[in-house]
This record gives sequence, structure tokens and C-alpha cells, in this order.
Amino acid sequence: MIKKALILLTLTLCMGTAVYSQPMSSGYVGMSPWAHLIGKQFIDVTQPDMKGKKHKLSEYCGKGKYVLVDFWASWCGPCMREMPNVKACWEKYRKKGFTVVGISLDRNAAAWKDAVSKGGYAWTHLSDLKHFENSAAQAYNVQYIPWNMLVDPKGKIVAIELTGANLENTLKKYLAPKAAAAKKKTVRK
Repeated sequence: MIKKALILLTLTLCMGTAVYSQPMSSGYVGMSPWAHLIGKQFIDVTQPDMKGKKHKLSEYCGKGKYVLVDFWASWCGPCMREMPNVKACWEKYRKKGFTVVGISLDRNAAAWKDAVSKGGYAWTHLSDLKHFENSAAQAYNVQYIPWNMLVDPKGKIVAIELTGANLENTLKKYLAPKAAAAKKKTVRK
């Protein structure tokens, strides 16, 4: 009896993990506490860049591109392991209507800037250097990192928690139709 209960518990936990690890996107019913964000307008927040100049998220989101708002930190091992994937997607899709806005939950400005520089992460980086008390993290109730959301060209959140192959597959889904439509327009002229 105990063995059956343990097997059932293990299967339940594994199934929950499998569901939870899927990207949350429009129409997906998952266990994520952030699933309610899908289809909603992004929340505008203000954060300083690496030089201290303040920027609003609305300077990037809702301006005609898909924007990955990526919460991370230089001290976070899983974040640093995911950054090469984010970089590869940024390099592959940045000329096709995609960009990244990184929001660091670092406390140490030097460590944050060093990680960006050494990694060659050339997209926009913002942080108020307040760790999980970061105002953007608070606005989106970020509980762990890496955590991200994909915002569409009109400012709607279309996916959350995209890592690994899920990030590129989601970008293909949204950007391939756009590229195909642009190609058709060019051919007709």
C-alpha cells in the first residue's frame, strides 16, 4: 500500500513538473501562478540602465517588436546557464522583429556590468539593484529567476517562462508568419 502511494505521489509530482515546465502561452492552461498574465497588457515600470539613466518598459514594449523581458542576475547559476540561449535567440531574431530587455536582480553594480560585458549581451539592460525588491520584479511578482515574459508588438503578454528550446520554438511560432508575410509583399512588387 505504501509503495503504491509513493508511486502515485511520484507520478503526480513528475506530471506537475512536466506541465509546469512548458511555456505558458495563449490558450495554455497550466499551474503557473503567472498564467493570468497571458493576454494582458504589460505593466509599465521604470528602471535605470547601466549608466543610471531611467527608462520605462514602454520605450521598448508595444512598439512593433516582440520583446523578451528577462529577469536574471549575475549570481544566479541557472540564469547564467540560460544566457547563451537568450543571446543566440537575440542574434538570430533581432533583425526579424525581436529584442530583449534584461532586468537584473543584482545588488552589486560591478558584478552586473561585468556579467553583461563578459557575456557580450548587447541588448538593453536595466536594474535598480534592489535584488528581489526590484520594483519591476515586485510589479510582476517575480519569485525566482530566471523568469521572463514575451510581449507582442502591441504590448500584450503572449508567453511566460520561456527557457531552452521553448524560447526559440515560441519565437519561431510568432516571427515565422511575420517573415513569410514580408517576403510575400516583396515578391508581389
